[in-house]
Amino acid sequence: MTYRKKLLVFPIALGSGTRLFPREGKRVDMSLAASRTFDSGVVHLHHLIGESR
Repeated sequence: MTYRKKLLVFPIALGSGTRLFPREGKRVDMSLAASRTFDSGVVHLHHLIGESR
């Protein structure tokens, strides 16, 4: 089974905040399956988790 993670990244500079992924712990293999950039600067990232493309 392949798991998917879809993220929308908004280009703002904060300098601090809550991390999406923990700094320590088990690393997960992820491969970028697709990406799309919108005129606003937002980037949509589609990753496959645990399996290479």
